[in-house]
This record gives sequence, structure tokens and C-alpha cells, in this order.
Amino acid sequence: MNKNRSGDLLARIVGDVESLQNYFLRVAYPPIMVVMVFLATMLFTSAFSIWIACLLVLGMLITAFVVPGIVLLGQRKIHGRVRQQRALLSTEVTEVLYGFRDLKVYGQLEQREQQLQRASAALATEQRQAASHLLRGQSMHVFVTYLVTWGVLALSAFLIVNGAFAGVFLAMLILATQTVFEEAAAMAILPLYKQDSEHAAQRLAETVPSSDVQPVQPSGEVSADQAVSIELSGVNFQYEGEWRPALRSSPATCSRLQNSDCRAERVR
Repeated sequence: MNKNRSGDLLARIVGDVESLQNYFLRVAYPPIMVVMVFLATMLFTSAFSIWIACLLVLGMLITAFVVPGIVLLGQRKIHGRVRQQRALLSTEVTEVLYGFRDLKVYGQLEQREQQLQRASAALATEQRQAASHLLRGQSMHVFVTYLVTWGVLALSAFLIVNGAFAGVFLAMLILATQTVFEEAAAMAILPLYKQDSEHAAQRLAETVPSSDVQPVQPSGEVSADQAVSIELSGVNFQYEGEWRPALRSSPATCSRLQNSDCRAERVR
């Protein structure tokens, strides 16, 4: 039996499937392209200078491991809160749409609309924090890219002055450096998409019941002459913040199933 609320199920089906579609494009594809481009660039650059190739290797290690580690360090909690707030907002929206008539009748529509607005504002706040943290990671990658580019420029100028290779190759080495780091830009945010995809896959797997789980067997059948009788006596109910009760019953009044003589007065 699925114990999830309909709004949470909607968030899992829509939001988590949307997260999974980024797996091949942002998780599986970037490492393959980075390795291919990086190895080709290293072999090409080492033909001119082994020192420039070592500098590119150092910059690639920082881009592929240090920057993603720093970004992932503070992003786990933020992404967890974003997923939680997204599920909460979907639940609130679904319950307001399905129960609009009842909420209107019992005077609870305004209160639920305020809860919906608070949930929407909380989700927007968490998403802004996640986007800001992700932007800092991309900024760090750009900083490392230009730092390595300036290092290649300075080292190449030094080697040209010393006659290691011709100056006509300087622009080519700078463009090769920028190209290889542009391909590595996706590595800075790869761990975030990987974590998000794994969490989405886990939530979807929890939504679909396993075939190994045996359904709960009923304990027995109740015959017609053994029907269960429920009695309610002195029942009163009033929503918080309302001046009149939604259900009012005098102490002498009861409500019994299968007995039309007992009554409960509902206040409209």
C-alpha cells in the first residue's frame, strides 16, 4: 500500500523524472568528452613543451576534483531542502485544488491559500540559494581557467625568449588551453546532477511497489448479521479561527451507523 500523499506522488513523477533526464547529458557525457579532449590536447601540447603540458594537467586536476568538491560540500543540504519544499508545495497545491469546495464551505480557503503562499515563498528562497551556490562553483571554474591561461601565456613567453619554440605558436597554445577548459566546465557541476539523479531514482523506486512484497491478506469476513456498529455521542467540532462550529451535537444526540433515528446537526 502506498502511503504517500497525492501531491508528493505528483512531485515525484514530474520533478524526479525531470531530474533523471539530465543524467546522460550532464553526468555520463561530460567525463567522456573531457577525457578525450584532454588527452588529445596533452599529447599535442607536450610536443611543444612538457612544462606547459604539466601546467594544464595541474589546472585540469583542480577543475575536475577540487572545484566540484568545494561546490558539493555546501550544496547537499541546500538540494535536500529544495526537494523537500518542492514536494510540500505540490502537496499543498493538489489538496487546495481537490478540496476547493469543502475548504470554501467550511471557511478554510483563505487559511490554506496563505499556507500555499508561504510554501511557494520558501521554495523560491531555497532555489535562489541553490542557484547562487551553483553560480559560485561556475565562477570558481572560470577563475581557474583564466589563471591557467595566464600561466600558459607567461610560461610560453619565457620559453619563446629562451628559444624553446617559435613565437608563432603562442596564440595556438592559448586557444588550445581555453578550449580544453571550456569542455571541462561541466565537471564543476557534475557531482550535483549526479547526486540529484540518484536521489530522484531512489524516490521513484520507492513509489513503485516491489513485486516481492506480498499483499496484506484480510483477517476474515464479517457477515451481514455481524455488522460493526459505531456510536458517536456529544460530538462537536470547530475549525481553528472560526467563530461557529462546523459540527454541533447535543449531549443527548448520537450518530449511529445504520440507524436513521440518530442525527448529528451540521452547521453551515
